[in-house]
Amino acid sequence: MNRTSTARFFRLYGMILVLIVLVAALRILQPRALGMANVLNLARQISITALVSAGQTLVILAAQIDLSVGSVLGLAGVVAAGVLRDTDSAAMAVAAGLGVGAACGFANGIVVAKGKVASFIVTLATLGVANGVILLYTGARPIAVQNDDFMYLGEGKWLGVPVPIILAAIVYVALWFILSRTRFGRYNYAIGGNELATRLAGVPVDRYKIYIFMSAGALAGLTGIVLTARLGSGVPPRSSWVARACLAAKAEFGAHWSEPRSPVSSPTA
Repeated sequence: MNRTSTARFFRLYGMILVLIVLVAALRILQPRALGMANVLNLARQISITALVSAGQTLVILAAQIDLSVGSVLGLAGVVAAGVLRDTDSAAMAVAAGLGVGAACGFANGIVVAKGKVASFIVTLATLGVANGVILLYTGARPIAVQNDDFMYLGEGKWLGVPVPIILAAIVYVALWFILSRTRFGRYNYAIGGNELATRLAGVPVDRYKIYIFMSAGALAGLTGIVLTARLGSGVPPRSSWVARACLAAKAEFGAHWSEPRSPVSSPTA
């Protein structure tokens, strides 16, 4: 392995190696910390950030940014809780949450792609609008969730593994497949690498930008549903931590705006 390939390896996987070292040190210094119950509990907590970071991966690989994910997440969660309160149908609540997330992503994508407005500005505006809609919809009061089928998404277990962890694993396997094995994934990388060249090659860049933002919005909606099911209520959130967390995860572990070539495994760390 020459110096160039070694440097590239550590650039892509260095933080994962650091994580492995830290886990090994923790195992030596405090063996109880890595007990199965504690590990599953920790994994369930970080699955929320992992889910929303998956959508942000697509956006950042396309050399864009989405500051609205936290507010979209909150809006999808309270809408899902409201639909559940009114219909007592878990399926309709999930569909409503995903639809709200995808609609917000579609709005972002349309303005970015067709209006040629910087994604930073567009998604910052969406953040404010979504926060306002949340307060109007809820009256600044939480919406209680009392449906076992819906709450299973946040609190249930399958074969002893919490459902949020399973959902995050499914999302990341799907994301890996999409980015590495499909036309959508290749175009996602191409747009982030050189948008002008991609456009001149005949790729419908605007259409794929809309798809990318819609996907990120739908994943934010899914995250809001899982978080609402986990908390047992749709809460008007102070959700700036979500955007900070997923942006920090992506920037720290590889999907950098100036070098959109990181592996999907990077945010998992």
